[in-house]
Formats: sequence, C-alpha cells, structure tokens
Amino acid sequence: MYNKPLLAIGQGVRLSNSIDKIKRFIDFYQIPFVTTFLATDILPDHPLNFGRIGIKGNKWANRIAQESDLIITAGTDLKLPHRGYNNEIISKDKVFKKIISHDLYRCDINSSNEWIKKCKVYRAEYKMMEIQSHLINSDNNINLYYFLEKLSDHL
Repeated sequence: MYNKPLLAIGQGVRLSNSIDKIKRFIDFYQIPFVTTFLATDILPDHPLNFGRIGIKGNKWANRIAQESDLIITAGTDLKLPHRGYNNEIISKDKVFKKIISHDLYRCDINSSNEWIKKCKVYRAEYKMMEIQSHLINSDNNINLYYFLEKLSDHL
C-alpha cells in the first residue's frame, strides 16, 4: 500500500481526450498531482494540483515528487527535463506505475489527509521563498520561475 502517491500528468492526457477521466481518477482517490510543462493548463484550478515538475518546474512540486512513495504517470514518460539531469528531482529507485485506462480504479493507493496537508505546506513555504528571493537573480536578470508564474497569472 502506498501512502504518499503522486500523479504526474503530461500532454498525452490532452492528446488522448482523457482530461475528464483523469479528473474522475483524481477525485476518486483524492490524489495530489503535478503536471509537466506542456500540461500546465490541465485542471489548473483543481485543489489537488501542486504545480509543474522538472528543471523548469515549481520547487514545491519537485519536493513533493521527491518525497512521494509512488509516482503514477498519465500521458508522460517523465523524460529527462522532468526528472533532472542526474535524477536529482526524481530518483531512479522511485516506484513508478503507468496507468492504462482499464487500470484506473485498480491502484493500491491510500492518499492520506496527512500527505495532502504536507503537500500544501511545501507549496506555501516554497512559494513564499520564491517570491521573497527570486524576483531578480544574482546576475540582475528576471528569474524564470517568477516570470512564468506572473505570466501564467495573466493567461
């Protein structure tokens, strides 16, 4: 039984017209999820959406991925930009399960309220750190994380 599961959603969910199916899966299991860069706009306002993973993702989303005990993928293979170049975002020994439509309700997971609370704490803490320290980086350039966050607020 996995107690800290995480769903990683990629562009393939949109391409296969499976957004409604994946939303039902999330709601059924109450599982936190993250997205890849191309899937950022899939269920953006869902309360269990914890941002983008990867080298250009949110720090809190990467931290959640590191701490999860199971990553279920849907519409992504979590390629190098999502895992990190040296697997620093998601380690090689992480348990992965790719879901196929007939497997949707056969997962042995238990997403506890404690795990969801922890995910929310990470998001709040890291978001505040990014706002405070990453407006402008040490080279006097606008930080990519900050820029993308503000840009997505206006889209």
